[in-house]
Amino acid sequence: MSDTYMAKWWHILGEAVAEADRRCDGEIPWHNSYADVFPDAQALRRALGYYWEIRIGGPIEVADCPDAAHSHRGLRMVLSPRQPERAPERRTCRDRVVGILRSAVAPTA
Repeated sequence: MSDTYMAKWWHILGEAVAEADRRCDGEIPWHNSYADVFPDAQALRRALGYYWEIRIGGPIEVADCPDAAHSHRGLRMVLSPRQPERAPERRTCRDRVVGILRSAVAPTA
């Protein structure tokens, strides 16, 4: 991945977080222009989950982090209704990044 690609990836995440927090409707803040980086809305949603974990502090649980939950209510609404049950084993940060990046790169045929 190039530095330009990663900069665009983080920029889109920042935009999506801001829009989710502004709208507070629980919908993934998808725009067609994001398709250059994320193949679909679900790939963006997975990246938003990663953003939550590394920037806000772990699993989406309001009781554990009331300030972050309040300030990112819209993002929590996007992630919480569809949050899959967590696997018992913990993946490393590198494993999560690699998985998210792989899901964001469209396969070449």
